[in-house]
Amino acid sequence: MDADRDDTAERLAGSLSRIPGVEAVQICSREGVLLGASSVEPGREAFLAAFVARRAESFGDGDLRGFGGRLVNGQLDRIVLAGDRREAVIMRYEQNYIWLSLAPGTSSDALSPTIHQSLQRFR
Repeated sequence: MDADRDDTAERLAGSLSRIPGVEAVQICSREGVLLGASSVEPGREAFLAAFVARRAESFGDGDLRGFGGRLVNGQLDRIVLAGDRREAVIMRYEQNYIWLSLAPGTSSDALSPTIHQSLQRFR
């Protein structure tokens, strides 16, 4: 998926947003350009996702458990941002990043298999 295929990004965002427990999805390029979103008025999450993910990838290979994430071969697998009762997940998808805002009380670990299944359908 690249910047000139936002229809795919929009469809992927829609598919991921239909997973129970996912409130909103934004897909962005490495530069933070919004490619697709599930919400009508996306916020600044796309830029934040790209910023955080690029910084994490600059650490190289390793376990980022202290940051709530993991790198595989220098590429981001996921980063979880957690608040009081809410989580957001940043994942890499091809050359882009996905930001998922989760409903209060929803665990990213519990949704991970379903999210990965949805991503596989778009590869």
